[in-house]
Amino acid sequence: MNKYDSLNLKDFEKLSDRKKTPSLKFKKRKVTRSLTKTEGFISDIALKGLVCGISGTRILVETESSGCFECTTAGVVITKNENQSIVAVGDVVYILPDKNQSGKTATIIKVEERRNHFSRKEVGYEKEDVIAANIDILIVMLSVKSPKYNKRLLDRFLVTAELNNVEPIICINKIDLSDDINLKSDFDIYKKLKYQTFFISAKELIGMNELKEIINDKTCVLSGPSGSGKSTFINSMMGKSKQFVQETSNKTNKGRHTTSSVKMFKLSNGSRIIDTPGVREFGIWGLEKSELALYFHEFDDFNPKCKYYPCTHTHEPECAVIDALEKGMIDYGRYESYLNLFDSLS
Repeated sequence: MNKYDSLNLKDFEKLSDRKKTPSLKFKKRKVTRSLTKTEGFISDIALKGLVCGISGTRILVETESSGCFECTTAGVVITKNENQSIVAVGDVVYILPDKNQSGKTATIIKVEERRNHFSRKEVGYEKEDVIAANIDILIVMLSVKSPKYNKRLLDRFLVTAELNNVEPIICINKIDLSDDINLKSDFDIYKKLKYQTFFISAKELIGMNELKEIINDKTCVLSGPSGSGKSTFINSMMGKSKQFVQETSNKTNKGRHTTSSVKMFKLSNGSRIIDTPGVREFGIWGLEKSELALYFHEFDDFNPKCKYYPCTHTHEPECAVIDALEKGMIDYGRYESYLNLFDSLS
């Protein structure tokens, strides 16, 4: 049993509501940009805790012995996680409770080194945006319709999962809305590549038990487009309504953002699910163009047979990957996805 099993979700709900009814005393706390250092002194009165929610600049930390604290980061934070977001949901941290604040507020003074993390390129900046830390599984949530699944987006998630040393699971939701007999065969290539793929209906509870067994006692990050059913999935997994659910836009047939923060939910089977805001684009961080082919494993048997090395598999003569593509040995949609990703990398 984990030390943080007492996580109280109501504490996070209160944290999210602060935007509507802010505490004047909390509002007076000055938010500053934190610096980092790799080593430093930790006070004996510091408490160890787990980051279980982030909403804007407010961070919810569940401690081992003293419950939840609303936190901000210190001016200088001790961390070995260099060139990354300072704090992410799933981080193990040390906090100092504030002396002169009513209520349970604290300051984060140290973030322990991450076992792994799930991140993307921050939109509009050349910077890594760490979404979650210390995770076992990435659940990529896509939907049959409203919005329909985008396999190029899926491929970006799969590359990022392997890059960040996280096991990916593909989850196709809303199968109750589809009568397409070719739906499952459209994902045969992913099964061939050994990606676990589930076809579910979170609303109708189809396929949920099998998936629940797979993620038993694991920490998972849940990500995918807005409207794909992530909130419904969490509600179904928990057996109660914890996340607000909103229909997709009639005008664009794209999902609306109903989750604007990152938060962790505890399931009865010991699993934890970190819910994240919906995405419409996903930039990969920390990958060189020359390395991309290593993450498309249908290329593995052909890479060594290319005449030129390194080979980008885009234009070179006597490229074994292109030859295999022309012979139908490599899926054309996946190859197009490779080209799309290749062009997006700097």
